Amino acid sequence: QMLRDNVLDVLLRDTDRAWILQTDGGYVRATPPEGEPPLNSQRFLQEWYAAQHES
Repeated sequence: QMLRDNVLDVLLRDTDRAWILQTDGGYVRATPPEGEPPLNSQRFLQEWYAAQHES
């Protein structure tokens, strides 16, 4: 459950290639909070997983 919650959190914070559905049915590109770099969730999780399994 901890892994599921952490992965979901990272996916929801993705601002690199994410789009946000608007109430009118249109989409706008997600943008990171001011002063933060974009977060690519797939790259982040790949790097995190690799770091956890280094020998």
